[in-house]
Amino acid sequence: MAKAKEKEKECKEMEFPVIIEQDEDGMYIIECPQFKGCYTHGTTREDALENIKEVIKMCVEEKDAAIPKKAHFKCEYVKVPLE
Repeated sequence: MAKAKEKEKECKEMEFPVIIEQDEDGMYIIECPQFKGCYTHGTTREDALENIKEVIKMCVEEKDAAIPKKAHFKCEYVKVPLE
């Protein structure tokens, strides 16, 4: 039991930015721009968020825990003249 508590203390938690979209069918598509190809979906926002956590874990493991520095993203809207 002591080993389990030690392992629990070793667990790190990090925040990663995610982009959430809802498509025309109501599905939630979610992406973590810090990792190339890191995206998933869910039928609800909550499902999509849980799914992306798993995908991010896989990306971190695949990259040998080379976690990119915390990225700062800003969402802006641009006006585009349409003719």
